Amino acid sequence: MKHLILISIILFMQANVYAKDVKELGEYRVANAIHSIIQSTRKIYTSEISDKLLQDGTGSLLEYRHQKGFVPLPVQVIQQIGKDLSKSTGGNISIELKSKYFVNEKNRLIGREAEAWTYLEKQQNSAKNLKNMTWKPYVYINNAVDRDYLIYIVPDLATEYACIACHKSQENTASVKYAREQHGITGEPILKLWHMLGILKVMVAID
Repeated sequence: MKHLILISIILFMQANVYAKDVKELGEYRVANAIHSIIQSTRKIYTSEISDKLLQDGTGSLLEYRHQKGFVPLPVQVIQQIGKDLSKSTGGNISIELKSKYFVNEKNRLIGREAEAWTYLEKQQNSAKNLKNMTWKPYVYINNAVDRDYLIYIVPDLATEYACIACHKSQENTASVKYAREQHGITGEPILKLWHMLGILKVMVAID
């Protein structure tokens, strides 16, 4: 028993040192900055473009390319930014939006993303003031074949009623229900302000 306790203490100390080291990495600061930029971009795009156009009689739409006067959904803008960022940095930096309660099957959780969801969901469930809470990101090092990546995962929150309305319109569609059932997803998301709609995953290559 003493040996088990000693091993546990050593592992705990190593984990703390590792966590501290990760936060001191330049790549961690880069990921944190990207997260802040994406948050601001989404907020401003939603309020100043999408919502403004909605008041004018158009707005944002999934099939915007085929509709005059409409623009992409906020999530589509972020996804496009992610693709361009990955291309312009040669794959050194990339972002993805994923969700346990996905609308598009391509955005379902894979591997440790599910663990990250649970980690963030626990913070949400124990919070007394979601709007003003400080979320703790789920961070780890992914050892890829060519190089290592810092993975930084934070919640993608419903900050506008428009976000909630858009997701509600998709919840009961047959295709979404069927796809979730195929991947064993049960239950429904909490579609309220300041609750998780998904996760933002930032990947930064480590030099």
